[in-house]
Amino acid sequence: AGMPNSFANAVLQMMYFEPEVRQILIGFLTENPNCLATEAGFLFHMLDQARRVKSKVKSCQASNFLRAFRLAPDANALGLVDVTQLENDRRAGMFVRFL
Repeated sequence: AGMPNSFANAVLQMMYFEPEVRQILIGFLTENPNCLATEAGFLFHMLDQARRVKSKVKSCQASNFLRAFRLAPDANALGLVDVTQLENDRRAGMFVRFL
């Protein structure tokens, strides 16, 4: 068992900690509500804001990004969304290539 799309957290964190990728995505904005780059930029902006908060409890959720990911036709075609099609380690590698 496991959480659906749990592999995405590690990949998103890896992308966040690449300064060039983070800056490009934070500056990327479209009006498409299902744009993965826009949603990743929004998530990275929230992570930046959370790092500045002086609190022990800091949390961000990738809900909007994961919604856009689930709706992406290519992600569905590759079997990345359906948890019964691929093991998480294989899905993680395919997710990186997909992005």
